[in-house]
Amino acid sequence: MAEQNRAKSMSARTSREVAFMETSSPRGRPVRGKPLRAAQIEVDLGPLGERLGYFVRRAQVAIFQDFEATCLELDIRPVQYSILTIIETNPGLSQTSVSEALGIKKTNFVAMLDTLEERGLVHRASPPGDRRTYALFLSAHGKIFMRRLHKLVEGHERRIIEMIGPEVHRRMFAPMKMIAKMGPGVRGRR
Repeated sequence: MAEQNRAKSMSARTSREVAFMETSSPRGRPVRGKPLRAAQIEVDLGPLGERLGYFVRRAQVAIFQDFEATCLELDIRPVQYSILTIIETNPGLSQTSVSEALGIKKTNFVAMLDTLEERGLVHRASPPGDRRTYALFLSAHGKIFMRRLHKLVEGHERRIIEMIGPEVHRRMFAPMKMIAKMGPGVRGRR
């Protein structure tokens, strides 16, 4: 009887459940083994297979991992590159304007900026007549640093282009910009 119940129990389990169960216990009972990795079995994503956000996030993780590996020698993360690039392109912009342009909370932005300032890459200056705000500039070291950093990041971007092709790469920007407008902190959003 126990053997029949065990057989019914086993037949009721999906093939995925059985795939990582072993019958190695002394009494012949199923024992959980190591779960199979997704590479070992085909995983049904269910509704995730039709969710753009899921694939955008997976793509972002892959892109950021490649970016971080590319920029490891300079110890720069994607958000730091974004901050430095905005400051480089818009010298004298206020802290608030930079944080808003990148969608970074002011409290988080100040800590990130402190780190970049400690590394000697940026400096803050009070504009004449307004001691409540700071204008941001790259330091001389920051300008040299950015030339080297841009070259590394260009290599990173080339790897993406090689993977998806130049036409797909070019066409992805417009829909991504439209979707980005859904996010908080975007000017003009209701």
